[in-house]
Amino acid sequence: MSKPNKLSSYNWVDMIILAVFLALIIFVPENNPYRDIISIGFGVYVTITLSVHMLRNVIERGADKHVVTYVYMIAFIAALIFAISMFYLYQYITK
Repeated sequence: MSKPNKLSSYNWVDMIILAVFLALIIFVPENNPYRDIISIGFGVYVTITLSVHMLRNVIERGADKHVVTYVYMIAFIAALIFAISMFYLYQYITK
């Protein structure tokens, strides 16, 4: 069982990282090649963060540790597949 103040501190760290990503997306010029990498990283981070928060809720409700591990692995693989597919979709659109 996690303490509520520990969860809230994680939420503050997530908010700070999301704010940094959004600031980079807003202030990096469009012709900069790193903007695409920042955007893909933002999508992957949001996907993984949502899956981790969902898993914290599952753990707090008393799920089996093996189930949590499998769900986390599936969510991580899904985030990687999502990032790779968005990258190739972007490459296809910009050709």
